Amino acid sequence: MSIFDNIRDFINATKIDDFVLRRDLSKIDYEGGMPGFSIDNYRRQLTLTGYLEHTGVPGLYKKIKNIPNSLTTEQLICDAYNNGFPIKNKRIKLKRLKHET
Repeated sequence: MSIFDNIRDFINATKIDDFVLRRDLSKIDYEGGMPGFSIDNYRRQLTLTGYLEHTGVPGLYKKIKNIPNSLTTEQLICDAYNNGFPIKNKRIKLKRLKHET
């Protein structure tokens, strides 16, 4: 199972309208190890897509709805950032700023 599968299972085991703590998400066991920022990325994306809601209290989130088992991380990213296409096909072109002297 992937880290996202474990996060999804943990959140889906919580009742709707109950609270999820960031510190509990960071304690989820997973194979291979994963830096905390990856867990925070998933949490942020789940908040942007309406599965979780930030309460205004640091580290405290309210569960809004269950995460479907069919949801992939690629689709989560697309939904969270309104890409409408897989992130792997996205190219970002940075614009150089001209300095005025």
